[in-house]
Amino acid sequence: MPRLRTFLEELPESSPVEIDGRKWSVGTRMPFPHEDLWMGRNAEMSRAE
Repeated sequence: MPRLRTFLEELPESSPVEIDGRKWSVGTRMPFPHEDLWMGRNAEMSRAE
């Protein structure tokens, strides 16, 4: 997490990050306690199984 914070602090505000030739917005958030319980199953996770 410290390396991610450093990386994000060095980026100009609202700058995209290029991953595999595509530009993406970047952000972080702290999960809520027991978030996985009240959010229900994630469609992306269902496909991965």
